[in-house]
Amino acid sequence: MYIFGIADPHTLGENEFILEKQLLEGTGIELRTYSCYSEEDVIKQMAECDYCGVVSVPFTRRVIENLPKCKGIFRYGIGVDNIDLQAASENGIAVCYEPKYCVEDVAALGFALLLGLSRKTVLLDRNIRKGLWGFKAGYESHRLQGKVLGLLGFGNIGKRLREMVKIFDMQVIAYDPFLSDQEAQQYHINKVKLNQLLEQSDFLSVHCPLTEETRHMLSEEQFKIMKPTAHLINTSRGGIVDTQALVEALRNKEICGAALDVHEKEPVPADHPLCQMEQVILTPHSGFYTEEAFITLRENIVKQVAALSKEEKPIYIINPQVLESRNPKAL
Repeated sequence: MYIFGIADPHTLGENEFILEKQLLEGTGIELRTYSCYSEEDVIKQMAECDYCGVVSVPFTRRVIENLPKCKGIFRYGIGVDNIDLQAASENGIAVCYEPKYCVEDVAALGFALLLGLSRKTVLLDRNIRKGLWGFKAGYESHRLQGKVLGLLGFGNIGKRLREMVKIFDMQVIAYDPFLSDQEAQQYHINKVKLNQLLEQSDFLSVHCPLTEETRHMLSEEQFKIMKPTAHLINTSRGGIVDTQALVEALRNKEICGAALDVHEKEPVPADHPLCQMEQVILTPHSGFYTEEAFITLRENIVKQVAALSKEEKPIYIINPQVLESRNPKAL
């Protein structure tokens, strides 16, 4: 009997995990849930687990080296910045994730935020609730037609957002060091350098992973390059944007507005300066969530756990080399 433990089930909402239990029935894998909020919690509670599911609690080197039975770590989501991949690989532990379950959903939220900034829907709604009536409130509203949408990163979500905005006849440009000329031509976008992206974008949408190279990729220097009429949209990872630099850029009118679904510190404190800015839209790291996406995520994670338990290769494994080593813990 194997044990599949979910470290932080509270982050997946009210959930009895009936779907997971049904899918694991007859596989020889028992599902257990824990209440982990820190490294120490994981080490103390999950030492017995053969497979570990995680949303946001950190799986650092210290954690990984103190999970003696762990054969696989399964990230409920796309990004794996809370998992030490090198430590996992060195210890023969497979790291799996689900990179496609919410592509449509995150792109749709990015699209909604784009429209929200352009048409000031959130600001006007707030004003009516305060008893204020007037279409001229706040910053100027402009058509999207003819405007430049800049994509910082051009993965699955960036590609889907590009398809969604076709109806508005926007010019789409992208910066991504892994973007080939052939792919740029296929998606009818202009491939540009980072500074060109910053200089030309009317709306800059972030779609890159959080790594040491991308942390605070958008900071004081970058905001000074952008148009004073430009808007920032971030549905990727909060750490890519230097929050304090963004606050100052908005205060100094170096850029016009921002829409953020992800934040450096979550939850965002109610007294944070961004909460007081009428030109800012804030959502609670919710881009991944629709009921359809949640079902797909949960199904595919459990299927990957079952595959690994049968010494099969999971469909979305980040470090497949551990399965090829002579004595992988994953097998």
